[in-house]
Amino acid sequence: MATQRGMADLHMHTHYSDGRPSVRTLLDHVARRTTLQVVAITDHDTVEGALEARALQGRYPFEIVVGEEVSSREGHILALFIERRVPPGLSATETLVAIHEQGGLAIAAHPFITTWAVGAQEITMQGVGKRIATLPFDGVEIDNSTPLMGLANLRARRFNRLAQRLAEVGCSDAHIVEAIGKSFTRFPGRNVADLRAALAARRTLASRQTYAVRELVAYARFWVEGTRATPKVVGVE
Repeated sequence: MATQRGMADLHMHTHYSDGRPSVRTLLDHVARRTTLQVVAITDHDTVEGALEARALQGRYPFEIVVGEEVSSREGHILALFIERRVPPGLSATETLVAIHEQGGLAIAAHPFITTWAVGAQEITMQGVGKRIATLPFDGVEIDNSTPLMGLANLRARRFNRLAQRLAEVGCSDAHIVEAIGKSFTRFPGRNVADLRAALAARRTLASRQTYAVRELVAYARFWVEGTRATPKVVGVE
């Protein structure tokens, strides 16, 4: 087993969906303010931001995974290591088939999110819930660093360890640069190939860092501004 434990953030958004930063702004922040070795751009229902990021990879000291946060009918699913957009609106089963047909990995994003909002802004998050025990997911997000996610993270961790023991990942789900890397995935090795092998072997570890007050204020401001209309949050049991 490799002794060096790499760090990856596999769930981030840009202005191609409902995130604030441009692709270049996000990548610049990763390079200047984090020690991540691998990142995945996972905009809602599009791979355009991820493809743009990969085209710029040679300028940065970390590796980039093309991803997408797919809006299945039963909850959000992270598609990693894909090349083409997976269409939204499919069942969870159909979504996993589409991801695997591309040779990608399917990660259950924030599976136990419940309905909540900040000010006038409803937060766009929906999880697949207990479907992680009945479908062939490759991993589950047990630590999502979006503020107020503590209970949902705890439920995901407990349920996965009791029911399925899928590879566990930590992800920031960042919509602003201040959130990047606040939750992250540790893995043996340092590159994309090492990460993928660790996910397959279920040898990953979800970790997190504490938010500074200024970072929490930045997130609250982003939510309250309500710069993009979002659909109502739905909890999944």
